[in-house]
Amino acid sequence: MKPDEFKVGHFYVGRKSSYLVREIPHERSANDVHWRSYDIATGEATGDSGVCSKQSMAHWAEREATEEEKAKLNRDQAEIKDAVKAIRYFENALRNAPDEMLLAEVRRRGLKL
Repeated sequence: MKPDEFKVGHFYVGRKSSYLVREIPHERSANDVHWRSYDIATGEATGDSGVCSKQSMAHWAEREATEEEKAKLNRDQAEIKDAVKAIRYFENALRNAPDEMLLAEVRRRGLKL
């Protein structure tokens, strides 16, 4: 595939990893896309996601997924896995943020302790 063929909201099947489908939920920039993976046989989200260049995606992808392949994908499960991952990142950031930074944010928001 060519880098300019990738579209947000579309699904692609890998060349060597033909057991995977990658969805492009959004672009990060003109040249980079965010992706998340599904098992092509079960339709279940793998929990893997990342950002790569459209050039890298073009190297990875063999073709766009068929309507039948897309119909199997459990997109709700993928959304939940992404949300859980985001919450874990946020919790980790809060645990590691210096107290001074957290207090400055409380003051900025005008919150009471």
